[in-house]
Amino acid sequence: MAIKGFRHSGIVVKDMEKSMQFYCKMLNHKVIVDFIEEGKYFEDLIGISNARARVVKAGLPDKTFVELIQFLNIDYYEKSFLGFNFRGCNHICFNDDDIETTYSSLVENGVNFITPPLASEFDPVKTCFCRDPDGTLVQFVEVTDVENIQPGLE
Repeated sequence: MAIKGFRHSGIVVKDMEKSMQFYCKMLNHKVIVDFIEEGKYFEDLIGISNARARVVKAGLPDKTFVELIQFLNIDYYEKSFLGFNFRGCNHICFNDDDIETTYSSLVENGVNFITPPLASEFDPVKTCFCRDPDGTLVQFVEVTDVENIQPGLE
């Protein structure tokens, strides 16, 4: 096996402009590409005939990125249950050097959080969750004591 590392999270969105406002303006992702994906390759890849989508790949300095996908000509399905315990991909998480500032800035921009940043009882971190414009859970984690964090989680 030749897995080298994590590349991206793909997120299907309803409104690309709202999602770009959240990920690019509020969370400082930089747009890498913004294009229309369509044709036989795309249809075969996702298993949906005649699919056409706007795809925006927006990244962070560590070379990880989010891939935002807005279907332009086919319906998408709403999540019927938004609780933390739904089955499947649960959330995406970002490292943060100043979680209190991030939290305050996002709240000022109308983002709702489950709680403000909380100190973990088992790791030296502060963390919190919010939802992006489509309801995807987004977590932020700030390591507060690098010397005492579990190896591999720093």
